[in-house]
Amino acid sequence: DRLLSVHAQNFRLKIHDIIIFINKILSDKSMSHQNKAPKQIILSAKEANALKDRVKKNKLNAKDLDLVLGLISFNLWLQERLSRAKLTIKRLQQLFGFKRESAKKSKKKDKGSENDSSDASPDKPAGDQEITSDPPEDNRNQMLTKVPQWDSDKNHGRTSARDYIGCELTCVDFENKLLQSGYCPACAEHQTEARVYSVEPMLLIFLESKPLISGERYELKKVRCSICQTSFTAPLPERLKDRPKYSPGCVTTLCIHHYYGGLPFKRIEMLQHLSGVPLADATQYDLVKQFYISTVQPLIDVLRQKAANGTALFFDDTTGRILEQISQNKKAANPKHISSVHATALLSEQEGHRIYLFDTNTLTAGKQLSATLNDRTSDDDLMTMSDASARNFPTMNDELLARWVITLCLSHARRKFVELFSEGDQVIQFILNLMARIYQNDRHCKEQQLNDTQRLHYHQQHSASLMESLKNWLNNLLLFKEVEPNSRLGEAIIYLLKRWHWLTQFLRVEGARLDNNICEQAIKILIRYRKGSLFYRTFYGASIGDAMMSLLHTAAHAQVNIFDYFNTLQQHTQAVQATPEQWLPWNYKETLATLNEPTPMTVNTS
Repeated sequence: DRLLSVHAQNFRLKIHDIIIFINKILSDKSMSHQNKAPKQIILSAKEANALKDRVKKNKLNAKDLDLVLGLISFNLWLQERLSRAKLTIKRLQQLFGFKRESAKKSKKKDKGSENDSSDASPDKPAGDQEITSDPPEDNRNQMLTKVPQWDSDKNHGRTSARDYIGCELTCVDFENKLLQSGYCPACAEHQTEARVYSVEPMLLIFLESKPLISGERYELKKVRCSICQTSFTAPLPERLKDRPKYSPGCVTTLCIHHYYGGLPFKRIEMLQHLSGVPLADATQYDLVKQFYISTVQPLIDVLRQKAANGTALFFDDTTGRILEQISQNKKAANPKHISSVHATALLSEQEGHRIYLFDTNTLTAGKQLSATLNDRTSDDDLMTMSDASARNFPTMNDELLARWVITLCLSHARRKFVELFSEGDQVIQFILNLMARIYQNDRHCKEQQLNDTQRLHYHQQHSASLMESLKNWLNNLLLFKEVEPNSRLGEAIIYLLKRWHWLTQFLRVEGARLDNNICEQAIKILIRYRKGSLFYRTFYGASIGDAMMSLLHTAAHAQVNIFDYFNTLQQHTQAVQATPEQWLPWNYKETLATLNEPTPMTVNTS
C-alpha cells in the first residue's frame, strides 16, 4: 500500500496504470529467473513431422508434453531476450545448433586411432618416400582430422633473432687488437701464438617504437641588423638541401597502414595529432594519389596484362561501398538505373608467379573477368575456378570459349553438408569422411611435391573410385526416395550431383584445384578494408585503393619486404615509368642491381 501511494502521488497514476506497474514488477521478477537459456531441443525433420501428427490427433504422451512445454518456454525466453536486445548472431547460432566445423571436431583422440596411420612421417624426408604409396587412412566412423605433430625446433613459441631482417644491422668488432688481427689473446699470455677462426656471431635485438610517421625539426637562427635591417639566416646543412618534406618511407607507411591494414585516413590523422606530428587526412590522400599516378598505375597495367595471360584464374566477389554510387542510386528515377557495388578478387597464376588484382566497381565477378580477358593474347587453355553462382560465368568469344576449362569449388559443395551435420547423423558423416579422404590425397600430393602430371595420376588412382562411389550412392538415395529432394539434405545432394563434372575436374585436368580457398583468403583483404574504412567516396578513390592493395598483396605473396619495395619504387620513379615490367615484385632487385644512381621522387604538398 505504501509503495502504491508513493507512485500515485509522484506520478499521478490512475488505477489501471498502478495495476500495469505491479504486473511489470512481477513479470520482471519472473523473468529474472529466466535469464538462463532453456534446454536446447534438437529435432530431426522426421521427429518434428511425427510430433505434428500427434498434436493434430491429440495423442500426446508424457514425453511429448515435456517437449511441447520446453518449446513454449524457449519461445517465451527468446521473445524476452530479443525485446531486451540481449541476443547476438553468434548466440543465436549456438542456440539453434549452428557451429563452426572446427568446433564439431572432437578434442579427444580415440584410443584406437593410435594404431591408424596419419600423415607422412615428419621424421622422414619427403624425397625418401614413395610418391605412389597409399594415402594415410583414418577411422571412417569419425570425422577425419589431422593431428598436429610437435616439432621441438619450430614449436617453441619463440622468434629467432635471424627473423628480424627488417631491423638495421650493426656489426660490432673486437676491441682487443690481437683478436682484430686474428690471434688468440688467451694463448698469447702463455707465449703461444694461435690463430682464431670465425664462428656464427651472436645476435641481440633491441626494439623501439615511434609514431606511424615521425620527423625532425631544424631551427635556423635568424638575426637582423639594427641599422640597415638586413636579415641573416643560418645556412641549412648540406645533407638537407635536396631533402623533401615527405620522405618515401612516409608515403609507404600511409599505403601499408591504410590500404593493407585497413586504418582510415581520419584515424591516422588523430593518432598523428596525439603523437605531436600532425598530418591531415587530405594531405595523406594527396601523397598517396601522387604516388599512384606516377608509379603504381604503370605497374598495375603490366600486372593486368600478365594476369590476363595466366593459365589458371581464381576469382570471387563480395559487397562493396562507394558513396558516389549510393548517391546515384538515390537519384535514379528508373529502378533499372540502380547498380550495386561489387568488390572482386582475381588471382592469376602466370609463369610461376601469383598475381592478385582487386577491383571495386559495379561489375560482378564474371563481368570483371570478361573485362580482364579482353587483353588476353595467349593461345594456351584457360582454366577458371569459382563457386557455382550464375554471375561468375563470364561472356567470351568463341575462340577463347573453346579453350575454356571450367572448374568449380568443391569446398562450397562440402560446406552445404557441414551446415547440416549433427552428432549421430551417419549419412552426412559418411559423406564428409569420404570428402576428407579426397582432401587428404591432395595434401599428400603437396607434401610429396608432385608436379601436375604426377598429381593427376595420383588422384586418378586413389580418388576417382571414391568419387564414383559417392556419386552412385547419392543417386541411389534420391532414386529410392531415402532422402526427400526438397529437404535441405536433398538440396545439398542435388547441388553436388548437378555440378559433378565441374567439381571433379581434378580427376581429368592437370593442375585443376579442388576448391577456391586461395582466392577466398585473398578477398579478406577487401573485407578488412571495408570493415576498417567502411567505404570509398568516389570510384576514382576506389581505383587507387584497389591498385595499392593489388600491388601490396602481390608483393607480400612474393615474400619481398613491402616497405623496402615501395620505398625503392619511389626512389626510381622515372625508371619505373620507362620500364614498369622490370620493377615487379619478383624482379625489382635484379633491376636495382644494374642501376648506378637512384632518382628520388620529390613530393610537393603544402
